[in-house]
Amino acid sequence: MSNPTQKKWNESVTFTVVVACLSLFALGWMDNARGPFFPLFLEATGESSSRGAMFFALTSFIAILSSGAAGQILKFFGLRKLLIVGGLAMGSSPLGLVWLPSLTGALITAFLFGLGLGWLAVGQNILISLVENVALKKRLFSLLHCFYALAAMTAPLSILQLKNILPWNQLLLGVTVLTVPFLFMALFLNKEKPADQQNLERPPPITDFWVAIWIGFLSFYVAAELILTTRLVLFLEEGMGLSFTKASNHLFLFFLAMFSARVLFFLVHFKQSSLKILMTCLVSALVFVFLGYTKSTYFFTFLGASVGPVFPLVMDEMSMMWPKRFDVLVSRAIALSSIFVVTAHMVVGKLTDLFGISSAMYSAPVLLTCALGVLTLALFKRQKIGKES
Repeated sequence: MSNPTQKKWNESVTFTVVVACLSLFALGWMDNARGPFFPLFLEATGESSSRGAMFFALTSFIAILSSGAAGQILKFFGLRKLLIVGGLAMGSSPLGLVWLPSLTGALITAFLFGLGLGWLAVGQNILISLVENVALKKRLFSLLHCFYALAAMTAPLSILQLKNILPWNQLLLGVTVLTVPFLFMALFLNKEKPADQQNLERPPPITDFWVAIWIGFLSFYVAAELILTTRLVLFLEEGMGLSFTKASNHLFLFFLAMFSARVLFFLVHFKQSSLKILMTCLVSALVFVFLGYTKSTYFFTFLGASVGPVFPLVMDEMSMMWPKRFDVLVSRAIALSSIFVVTAHMVVGKLTDLFGISSAMYSAPVLLTCALGVLTLALFKRQKIGKES
């Protein structure tokens, strides 16, 4: 006969994972729909591109503040309320533009979306970190982030197809529906605060070295990944001479490979340590970037596969090192690395203006090399600790 306690635990884990995945899919879809929506907004409102860019700047700024504050908010309100309020903010954000189709409406939308983006980005990973089974948790982080890759593939294509059928404001309203299933299920999450599910004694402090390691790694890696994904089409068009259609197909294949790699890491339990797998991923990513630049642009597809497991593995590694303080660490890491990412985007934009997109794109392998250096330092430190113990 089956153990009722074990059955209840399995159902609880399944429900938690479904909520987290639906949440990240909604976030990823709305995040990746911003690009195709941007020209529609400019056309409808008559705003200039430079003024319209304030939408992206405010979203990033608010997301940094909200993700940085998420760890403190969790202490008072708990994970369930953080996810619900974050989901409501993100889901209602398009209403600002629908009601006020102007720059003011866009800034209201940006504020609400940034607020939800920051809180949900932290909350989703904390949900998975609460799973006690170590081997299962490692795979579930990959499953969770499959849904962002899936959203990144489907959102731009869907918007491009639907914009010829629906008016932009109706299309924008339709996007809000994505948050409804997640919000409904989040209402039935465990109402206890994360602190209530842990031991009452104060957890050990997070050492400055490891905080710097993971914030530094995420800063370099996420900046490199976003530079590659946001500027790949432009680089392939202007730098490599591909048509817009072919360049867009390359980006789709990149995300398809990323999605496939995350599915693989969910289905297969790799016994190697997360640090060693991360090292392999970054080395292979640098190889594929070089081959994509020099041999064939189709190597950028393999690049998507090599970087696919990285972010889930980092979340798993941090949750393993600090299971009782993961909420604080992930909040701090996402917020501080986001500041670096915004700065890196500004620098790459300036480099593009001065030297062209072909030269500016070399910043991506430079950042990947820096991330690899930080990871090498972490591996040496881990081996040293192992020898001393």
